[in-house]
This record gives sequence, C-alpha cells and structure tokens, in this order.
Amino acid sequence: MINLLIPADLSQNFFNSLNLALMFDAHVPVYVTLLYDSGHNNKDIQLGFGEVVSAYLPSFTHEESNIGYYITNGKVENEFNEMVGPGENYFYISTYHEVHKKAKKHYSPSNTISAIRSLKKNMLVLPTQTLPASFSTILFPVHVLSKVRHKVTTTAKLARMFNAQIVILNTLTSSAEAVKNAASFMPNRFLPILGAKAYLPA
Repeated sequence: MINLLIPADLSQNFFNSLNLALMFDAHVPVYVTLLYDSGHNNKDIQLGFGEVVSAYLPSFTHEESNIGYYITNGKVENEFNEMVGPGENYFYISTYHEVHKKAKKHYSPSNTISAIRSLKKNMLVLPTQTLPASFSTILFPVHVLSKVRHKVTTTAKLARMFNAQIVILNTLTSSAEAVKNAASFMPNRFLPILGAKAYLPA
C-alpha cells in the first residue's frame, strides 16, 4: 500500500503531485490525501479537482486501488460530488480545515501538528475503515519551502509522526537552495523529485 500525504498548493502542483503517484505500480492500493488551508483560492482548487476527475479517476477504477481526499472547502466538496458522484474507489473527509481553523494561528507548525494528530486519531473510526492510519510518503512543493522555513520543520515532524518518507516536488528551476534547506531538516527521509522523473539518492 502506498499512502501519499500532499499539502496541496495551486492546481498545477496538485496535478503534478498526483501524476507522481501514478509512477508507482498501478496495482498497489494508492491513497492520496490532500491538505488545504483557508488561504487557498477556491478557483485554483476547483481547477485542480477538475484535472484529477478527468485525468486520474479512470485510472483507479480497479478494485486494488483507492484515492482518499481531505477536502477542506465546502464548496469544492459539493462540486467534487457533482462531478464524480458516489463511488467505492475514492472517499473524502473534511476535518483538517476545521481543526486547523480552530487553532487560529495560520500555518503555525505546532498547531498544524496538533491538527494532524487529531486527524490521525479520527482515521481509525471512519465508517469506511479503509483510510490508512499512517502515510508512507509526503509530497511537498519545493517553492513553498523556499518561502516559509517553518513549513520544512513542520513537514519533517509529520514525517517522523507517520514514519513517512519526504518527497520534495521540485517545481522551480532555481530552487537548489530550498532543496538543500529541506534536505538538512530531513535526514534519511529526503527523496527529491525533479520535474516528473523520480530518482533514489545514491
């Protein structure tokens, strides 16, 4: 089973992140969890979901695979339901945003960790009983790391909490410094991804 935790950004990063998920064996169950916050533009999120619905869900219709979503915006939630309809190969939950919102401090590392801990506990009591209680991989857009340093430490803490590997989605050509900073915070868990090609460090 491959479990991807994606702190989603704009639709292009969203699209690229799921494209990377398809690089894995299609017959291995894949759960993709997206974490949004109140600062994201609704239009960008909707564009991202449109891309996923048209490009990815058909690839995950076989029984072995599932895609899980955390959707934190009610409007997007409704539109996603209208586009896709009920199904057995995906599910969504909208708890992260509410937990994070109650913390009141936008992008606070400690509050974000608390919100994720709450999610981790809630995962075990879902009706589907299929959402994984841990994540094997966390995807993170590198341009975010270059702007807000504490997001790197937050992501590293999440990796330790879930015993996950960190994957840096390199969306910039001039992001070497950001990648270097991220690697320094994530020893033994750092797997850079350049463009659409993944490689394992030597």
